[in-house]
Amino acid sequence: MPFEAVAVDAGWLRTIDDLGGQAVFDALEVCVELQKRGVTMLLDHGSAIVAEYERNLKRGSVGRAFYENIMSKGQVSYQTGTPTISCRDSLESDGFDADDIVCVAVAQRVNRAAVYLTHEQSHLATSRRQVVESGCAVAIVGTPDVMLAF
Repeated sequence: MPFEAVAVDAGWLRTIDDLGGQAVFDALEVCVELQKRGVTMLLDHGSAIVAEYERNLKRGSVGRAFYENIMSKGQVSYQTGTPTISCRDSLESDGFDADDIVCVAVAQRVNRAAVYLTHEQSHLATSRRQVVESGCAVAIVGTPDVMLAF
């Protein structure tokens, strides 16, 4: 699953500081590798993703440090946060979290070269992944999936 860009769920970034054991090292490795490999972080023109980061990422947290470092390097790409009609319909019919639709939408605009990175188990379920893949052409990934891609 090679990818060039990633839409990162604010919850994934927020939970890095709460992880323990191997999970925290895996998440940190993902942060380092994304930066080292020059993977572009996807944001929306309307700043909904940035606003969610600002609301959810504590000053001094690992997630905020990752986000701020990516921003300072200019390793970002802005896309529309509005999904295509068929994608939106797929997400809504599956009960997808409204706040997370913008992440799928920005990834959708990069034509299979992007993924949506999340910690939410409901999004990582096989059935949800299939809905988003078929309806939006976006892969939903968790930390282990990204590590395998490296």
